[in-house]
Amino acid sequence: MMDVRNTWDQWPDMNGRFGEFGGRYVAETLMPLILELEAEYRRAQDDPAFKAEMDDLWHIMSAARRRSILPSA
Repeated sequence: MMDVRNTWDQWPDMNGRFGEFGGRYVAETLMPLILELEAEYRRAQDDPAFKAEMDDLWHIMSAARRRSILPSA
C-alpha cells in the first residue's frame, strides 16, 4: 500500500502518471499523438524563441484571467 497523500501538487509525476498504478487519462487511440506532442514540447523548451513566445502568451492569458475575476464596478 502506498503511504503518500493524494494531492494535486504531487500528481501527475514527471511521466504523467498518477501513483503506482495510475496512467494518463486519455483515450488509447490518442496516446501516439500525445507522446509525439510531449516530445516536441520538451525539445521546444530549449529554443529561446519558443520560450519568449510562451512567456508572452502566459502574460496575455494571466492578464485576461485577472480581468475576468475582478468584480464589476
